[in-house]
Amino acid sequence: MLLSGLNVISFCLLGMAVPGAPVALYFYGKSRNLALAIALTPIFSIGINFFFLQILNYAGLKVDLRIIAAIEVIATMLGTFVILKRNKPFTNVLKSGFFAVAVVVPATILGIAIWQRAYSGFVFLAANQDAYNHNRWIYRIASTGSALTQDALITSPFQDLGASGGFYPLAWHSWVAVWSSVTGLTVPVASLVSVILIWTVVLPLGLVALAQLWAPTVRHLGLIAAVLAQVYPLVPGVPMTWGSMTSVVGIALLPASLAAGVCMLRGTQKMMLGILLVVPATLFFIHTPEAVSLLVLLTAVAATELRNFSRVVLRAMLLGLASFLVPILYVFRETIFSNSSSLKTMWGAAHPSWELAFGTFFMVNVNAQAGFTILSLLFVVGLLAASSFEKEKWLVIGVFFLFLVFLTSGASTGLLSHFRVLTSPWYASYERTLWVVVPFAALMSAYPLAKILPSNLLLGRATKTVSLIGFCALTILIVQEAVGPTISKIRNGPAVSAFIGQGDLDVIEDLDGVLGREKIAISFEADGSTYGYMYKGLRVTSGTPMNPEGASSDNLASIYQNIRDLCSSDISKDAFSNEKVGAVVFGKRGVWGQTIWTDSEIRRLPGLTTISTGEFFVLTVPDFAKC
Repeated sequence: MLLSGLNVISFCLLGMAVPGAPVALYFYGKSRNLALAIALTPIFSIGINFFFLQILNYAGLKVDLRIIAAIEVIATMLGTFVILKRNKPFTNVLKSGFFAVAVVVPATILGIAIWQRAYSGFVFLAANQDAYNHNRWIYRIASTGSALTQDALITSPFQDLGASGGFYPLAWHSWVAVWSSVTGLTVPVASLVSVILIWTVVLPLGLVALAQLWAPTVRHLGLIAAVLAQVYPLVPGVPMTWGSMTSVVGIALLPASLAAGVCMLRGTQKMMLGILLVVPATLFFIHTPEAVSLLVLLTAVAATELRNFSRVVLRAMLLGLASFLVPILYVFRETIFSNSSSLKTMWGAAHPSWELAFGTFFMVNVNAQAGFTILSLLFVVGLLAASSFEKEKWLVIGVFFLFLVFLTSGASTGLLSHFRVLTSPWYASYERTLWVVVPFAALMSAYPLAKILPSNLLLGRATKTVSLIGFCALTILIVQEAVGPTISKIRNGPAVSAFIGQGDLDVIEDLDGVLGREKIAISFEADGSTYGYMYKGLRVTSGTPMNPEGASSDNLASIYQNIRDLCSSDISKDAFSNEKVGAVVFGKRGVWGQTIWTDSEIRRLPGLTTISTGEFFVLTVPDFAKC
């Protein structure tokens, strides 16, 4: 247990700081914005790690990720040393950094408590097809050293390098792969830890930094927003029910990314502009919908501050726009220019009605069963108050732009329905276009709360005391009202459709003993039986009749075809020896929670004998003497 705890801590510290720390220190030296520098550190780390790995891969190099990690650690240490040596005032950074991070401790503690309670009793997230795919791709990157889509987006662990196609953003996957390889965390555990880390630490840091840029005179706004962001059932609850981990990561990075974008548009130093362009590029390769959401928000910033821009900034805007549009046009060139009708196959359902759409947005509730809460009221009040009292209008306008995107994505009729194709980056889904609002709804909801704090009032002592009591009572009431539904929604994913339990880890160990180094196991795509690969790199077929040489096998196809009566097929019986099949692993529950196999069905299968059983896995070996 102690070793596991140390592995988790090592993963978090290395993942946050390496190799982004020197870049963040340089940014702090130029901007003197410590809160934002700390919030951007993990984004720099994810981005630099991914782009470094991509450069090596495109050069034809598939390097052990432990070597990649060692290079990045050394580069981080050297870069940090050089920057600190050249800038002696940085000796006070540690002290200042401690206080900057301490601001988000309440939100982090609350967030970790929620996640811990939500996942208590579960081994790790294995909720459905999304988590299943993410973990498979991460392990593939870790085992091959390649983060290229053509290598990583596999359907079978036996698939050859270069056999895949299409596009999928793999920056987060590469980051998890590198640090899970070094720290010894298994991929499924590391992926879940990374999501919790980013949601409970990086999101609060980003909200603090964004609050300081948007409303610098409103004290403690970021701290309050960071706490409120932890108690929205919609996110992370609904995406994690789907297993959509990259959505949660992308949404959590939006506040810091927006703050970086504001600094970029207001800056004049070319070097700083170049550094900050890494942020939207990284977000694009983490999860594209959130990158396009950032573009929408930055459009609001540009619209409100265009007259103040210098030529350098205008060039930066064009460069920043290119950093979005060029990858999008290249990656989706065939869909956009040749087969645009195929976009509709990815679309979500339209919103049931226009009347409900308005309420849904301000309640921040799509399939979250949240209803109208105090947070909903504060969201509306905060928007109205901020639009009246704050000089900086870009965030309010940005939220309004997101509201228009939300309405358009859910429009089935009327004027906006003609523009629904523009919401394709969000799969034209009114669920996904509302997910990205959560951090900014938290910030707007925190605004009226922060305004009644004594530190933000110029009133007498008695009035300040009353306002403090009111603030504490209201905050406690909000958290108490929202914590339970948030825990329930996050927990709903594994509770309904988890397909691996504590006992199944023992089944995986037994499978490892049966296979040794030579044999392979039949496993299935529609259940969790392939987790032997993601958890320990075991040689399993993952539902495809492909052998370890990467070739399609009629022998394995015969086993799949006759799995319910292997004794009836001599070809299937011979296939076990011809293809060195040592076991068949069954998953009793499918990727969406449906029952696929029962214990009694598996025990009755001719030609197979059960040797190990867990909560959801059943390990069998061929026994044709039973025929």
